[in-house]
Amino acid sequence: MSYLALYREWRPQTFADLVGQEHVTQTLQNALKSGRVAHSYLFTGPRGTGKTSAAKILAKAVNCTDKTAAEPCNVCPACQGITLGKVMDVIEIDAASNRGVDEIRDLREQVRYTPSEVANKVYIVDEVHMLTTEAFNALLKTLEEPPPHVIFILATTEPHKLPATIISRCQRFDFRRIQTNAIVKRLQEIVASRDEQAEEAALWMIAGAAEGGLRDALSILDQALSFAEGPLTVLQIEDMLGAVGSAALGNMIAAVRSGDVRQALVLYSEQLALGKEVGQLLQGLIAYARDVLMALVVPDSDELKERLNYDSVFAGLTQMLTQLDCIRLMDGLTKAIYDLRGVVQGRLVGEIALIQLCTAAIGGSDRAEAAESVQSGASETESRVAGTSLSTSQHQRTPIPAKADAQVPTQRSVGGPEASRQQPRPGALPSLEEVVAKMDSTKTEQLVAEWPRIAAEVKKRSVSLQAWLAGGEPVAMCDYSVVMAFKNQIHRETVLKPNNKEMIEDVFAQMIGQQVTLHAVSMSDWEAAQKQRMEPDGEVHQAKGDTLVDELISLFGADKVNLTD
Repeated sequence: MSYLALYREWRPQTFADLVGQEHVTQTLQNALKSGRVAHSYLFTGPRGTGKTSAAKILAKAVNCTDKTAAEPCNVCPACQGITLGKVMDVIEIDAASNRGVDEIRDLREQVRYTPSEVANKVYIVDEVHMLTTEAFNALLKTLEEPPPHVIFILATTEPHKLPATIISRCQRFDFRRIQTNAIVKRLQEIVASRDEQAEEAALWMIAGAAEGGLRDALSILDQALSFAEGPLTVLQIEDMLGAVGSAALGNMIAAVRSGDVRQALVLYSEQLALGKEVGQLLQGLIAYARDVLMALVVPDSDELKERLNYDSVFAGLTQMLTQLDCIRLMDGLTKAIYDLRGVVQGRLVGEIALIQLCTAAIGGSDRAEAAESVQSGASETESRVAGTSLSTSQHQRTPIPAKADAQVPTQRSVGGPEASRQQPRPGALPSLEEVVAKMDSTKTEQLVAEWPRIAAEVKKRSVSLQAWLAGGEPVAMCDYSVVMAFKNQIHRETVLKPNNKEMIEDVFAQMIGQQVTLHAVSMSDWEAAQKQRMEPDGEVHQAKGDTLVDELISLFGADKVNLTD
């Protein structure tokens, strides 16, 4: 066939042609100028970033007849022969298909022979991490002390799979992902050279889809030029890639920011009707919000400056959203993606997430509490989709009474109707000393007895939270506080996260019939607090649950009242 793919047609032929790898090309050129070319190199990095191209350029440079330049001339017979792949002394080996010890033994036999066409024999071993352990061992000695006319260039996308003994025998160069704006500039150059027309936004979409690999970008552009009729547009790239359009993502985020639930769900449904997957759509929203956040945090970024010039929706969102808005949006969508796992009705999870984000802190501080419920709401959605729900009987279970001889109605506090009307809603956490001083033994015993049922209720709402909660145990209850002691600090801190703490307190309110504040402490702190309330002779400062003692302490002070059994 006469047609040559773009990535082959535009393969770099000099170090100057390599895009985005200046840290590599400068070092190699300095080595060529000073005559300090090593006998073995290791090129690592993501696909499509120029590793094999750099290896071929280096092979031409060390064999070029013009020894005064740090670039191959591409004119002499050696350079032209290597470019066309006709020089037998430059050998490219695909380690994926030649990975055995026998192939490496053959290579060891061949390196002994001097080159016949050029000055240096160069072995380019691509995807070298695919070699077997035996093959690596066979290569070790030759790689460490090859003949003076041999140069090894190893290339891999997975350097962590190489033995340390191989890496230590090479000069390593890490190729980086190419910046999006650098890819766009190369695409513009190629489009102009072919007398084609393309929207700048379309080229940015291609560069973004390539994820830092210029070869991938050229392959997409090649396909797009064949796919398009006339100038290349954003809509054509979206259709070809099956991607969610930037404008659609931006409009959806704008609807969420404005709290327009209807518009957000309409745009969401339109994308699903076009065949987009829920996970793909949510990932696109996260990536878009991330770009807005970067534009707010790093406004001087060249890449983002370019986007602000051609993407009006993106530019508008940078004026509409704050950094906190972007973070909350990404956090809520990330939790929704997490909840997609194992759910058949994935569409419902996305809808619930959008509704909750529309009514949460995105766009208004008065909706901050709803933003904190995104995680628990999505988990409840997963339970409903799976066909499970809390039974009515569980909601109507008899709460723990405040006293052994008193019946307290659900959602009522200790002390009768008057006390119920004056019951304060739990606010700031009391100190540990206050909790120890006021702990009620009767309530504590009933709490411990009910704990298996409470833990089961938490598990129905969130399996992972129940696992963290299992690391602690209820040790005290007093007035409007429940104390749990944890041996592991990580378990305690996880339980105290706002979303988790709120869910646990809701379960307590449902199961014991009153609002309480969760007080999570370390087991060592709890034991120390208990010891402090004991006198050296064992006398207790306060009897648990004794109203008369409470009144005495309130009149005379805890330091004036001593009780003995």
